[in-house]
Amino acid sequence: MPNIKFEVEEPHYVPYNVLGIDDGGFQLFNFRWAYVDVFGVIMRGKEFTEDVLKTSILIDDPDPTTKIISMVEESNKQIHAILHQGITIGGFGILDADRIVERLGIPFVVMILFSPNNS
Repeated sequence: MPNIKFEVEEPHYVPYNVLGIDDGGFQLFNFRWAYVDVFGVIMRGKEFTEDVLKTSILIDDPDPTTKIISMVEESNKQIHAILHQGITIGGFGILDADRIVERLGIPFVVMILFSPNNS
């Protein structure tokens, strides 16, 4: 049987910088904890961590969107999209996805693991 070798080219992809954000842990109803840290990790492609960002917001902050926008703008990094699981952060702080997109000019992707129970 002849020895046949196949050469497979790696798929060509353009690495984009994507920022994933999430809040750190906090204790609900512990009044000594007024703030929660919010972290952002910028990934270039799927293998390279470009940077780590951090800010703090009030637990149940009425306007966490402003802090997230400031964190991204102050980073001076080229970011092509922002990912976040759900629409709340730091307890019941609701992120305004429309305002983030309008201000930063990049997509804001909300990931939901389970379908909402609408019954």
